[in-house]
This record gives sequence, structure tokens and C-alpha cells, in this order.
Amino acid sequence: MKIIIRIIATAVILLGLVHTYFALFCHFEGEEKLWFLGGGFAVVFAGLLNFIATERITSKFAVVIALIVNSIMTAMFIYAIPLLGGTQLYASIGLFSLITILTILNLLKHRSKSAGRHIQTNYTAEEDTLLETKTIPMLRIFDKSKAIEFYVNWLGFSIDWEHTFSEGKPPVYMQVSKSGIVIHLTEHHGDCTPGGKVYIECKGLQSYHKKLIDKRYAYNAPGLETAPWKSLCMEVVDPFGNKLLFSEAQ
Repeated sequence: MKIIIRIIATAVILLGLVHTYFALFCHFEGEEKLWFLGGGFAVVFAGLLNFIATERITSKFAVVIALIVNSIMTAMFIYAIPLLGGTQLYASIGLFSLITILTILNLLKHRSKSAGRHIQTNYTAEEDTLLETKTIPMLRIFDKSKAIEFYVNWLGFSIDWEHTFSEGKPPVYMQVSKSGIVIHLTEHHGDCTPGGKVYIECKGLQSYHKKLIDKRYAYNAPGLETAPWKSLCMEVVDPFGNKLLFSEAQ
């Protein structure tokens, strides 16, 4: 929605610049030249105002002013049809009418998302009775040596501790950590199922990615990509189907 509004606002600005060009370099004199010049500036200003309203959708003042200006410009162009005529007037009416409708829809969409976040926040506040919590994801593994090869030798995690009921014999339960990331790995069949996914926010992802690639691990060669939420991301898959998604905000 925002991209479409920006495109239309750009078209409005270009229309205003064309209007200004004709006022300055065509054979208009006196009051007629001033009217055309003022009209061109007004259209350019209206286009810029719509850009601001789109970027500051949370500002009620900016959005309301943009809607008022769009409505006034539409009405003025409609009023000018019997006086001036021409394709340019109809194009202006179409652009300002369309950008007005899209701005209203974008505002309603934003309010709907905000309401959803507000409801979720209220629910969380009602349940907020825990203090000093820490979340540790638990991932299912089937082979300790394969887990060490992946998490320790390749990703660079450290083994904090491990537990077995019989010394040196499976099933093993262990904790690995790196740079504040803590993960529990378990061979116990009743703990969880394979195929889980852990989302990890981090910094320095490009350097870390290069370090992993340089190790030439036989079973993973992850790439870097920009996610739809505008973060740089890298996803790796362990030998048991679990995924780690590293994300760095840009």
C-alpha cells in the first residue's frame, strides 16, 4: 500500500513540475502566469505532503492535513473543468482521488494492526506475574558426536554441561552456549520432536557467516539474504532437521 501511494505521490509531483514549467517558459503573462505558477507549486507541495503522511502514518495531524489538501485539490480541479478543460485536469482529478482513497485505506490498515498489538499487550500485562525469566529452547538430537560436530566444531558453541543416566552412554542431555545463546540438546525421546526452529537476533552476522563458510563444513553452506522484515538473515540446519535462524537488524 505504501509503495503505491509513493508512486502516485511521485506522479503528482511530476505533474506539478510540468505545470510550473509551462508557467515559466510558455507564453503566459501577468495574472495568468502567476495563477499557473501558483497551481504548479501547490500540486508539488501536495505530493510532498502525501509522502510525509505515508512515512508518518502514526501522526494524526500529518494524515488529516494530507487528506484535507487532497480533497481541496480534487475539488479545485473539478471546478476548473468548465473553465480550462484538457486532459491534464482529468489526470489530476484521478491522481488526487486515488491517493485520497489509498491514504484512508492505509490509515485503516495501520489502526487495525495497532488495535491487534494493543489487545496482545493488555493480555500479556494481565499474566505478568513472573520475574527474571529466561527462555532456553530445547532441540531433539539423535547422535551426540554429530551434534558436537555441528554445534561445537562448526558453529563454535561450547558445551556447558551434559547429563546421562549411565556414564558415557546415551541418552544424553546437554547445554551448549555461544555469545549469550543458550540451547538444550536432548536425546530423550519424550522431551521434544525434531524439526524445531530457533530465531536468534545478533550482531556481526556477516563476519560470522564468512567464518563458517571458511570452515568448509560438508553438510551446510548457508547463504545471507535480506528478509521481508529488512533484516540480514542466515539459516542453518542441524543433522536432525532443527533450524537456527540468525537475524541482524539493518
